[in-house]
Amino acid sequence: MIGLQPITIGLFLQQHVNKHSLSRIDLKALLAWATGLTQTQLITQSNRKLNSLELNQLEQAIQRRTQGEPLAYITNQKEFYSRTFYITPDVLVPRPETEELIDQVLTLLQAQPTAPYCIADIGCGSGVIGITLAAELPLSTVIAIDCSSKALQVAQQNAHQLKVHNIHFYLSNIFSYFETHTPTLQFDLIVSNPPYLAHNDPHLEQPELKHEPQIALTDQADGYSFYRQLAQESPKWLKNQGYLLIEHGYTQQQQILSYLEANHWGKTTPFTDLAGLPRMILAQK
Repeated sequence: MIGLQPITIGLFLQQHVNKHSLSRIDLKALLAWATGLTQTQLITQSNRKLNSLELNQLEQAIQRRTQGEPLAYITNQKEFYSRTFYITPDVLVPRPETEELIDQVLTLLQAQPTAPYCIADIGCGSGVIGITLAAELPLSTVIAIDCSSKALQVAQQNAHQLKVHNIHFYLSNIFSYFETHTPTLQFDLIVSNPPYLAHNDPHLEQPELKHEPQIALTDQADGYSFYRQLAQESPKWLKNQGYLLIEHGYTQQQQILSYLEANHWGKTTPFTDLAGLPRMILAQK
């Protein structure tokens, strides 16, 4: 346990880096959160003493982190594509590999980067994908949907804090909102990172995943439910030659490609992430 006696930032880090089962990176992140200092300032102000309030916050935060709670839920923030997003236990913690989904979209649309594209983000969660695309493509319009009203509240707060106005959020189960919209919506691109773990996937037993919303991790079935629906129904909402870009688990690519083939998609392009794992598929109507 952390005592309440004043201690410098540098000494705190030195004493605690080996005391808990936490990485130096996590401890520095918690220090930055508790003090409001940047990582650089933690170094330049290493002789600054932590006050009792900061020490109390750190004590509680370290206890939560050692019990497996994701760092983003403790600090209520996570960096994604060079932006800081507000994160709560109502949404998944954004994964670094999902940034590659953004890269693929921007590469796909680079021929006309200023075009007013219409993009749908299916299962937006905290909004990191849709908000980032809206920010990177400011002349475009993004429609972001999720079946969780709490997740949408987080996403809306992120859009507000980041001053991104060309994105609109709707409560919907996959395409149910689109069914009631007049006139009929037509998108240049549908992007989705849906729940893809099977109900009995052993990864769900990992300490950190136990803290994340199960509705955003698993379809409570075989892990493919959303991909079957995206393969079957997305063409209805895409413009001619429009695209579907999906992220998936690293063991799922071939099966999802078979769903796309069975639904008569045009060109399909599988992608690997930076670790060389098969994680994304781009399909064209």
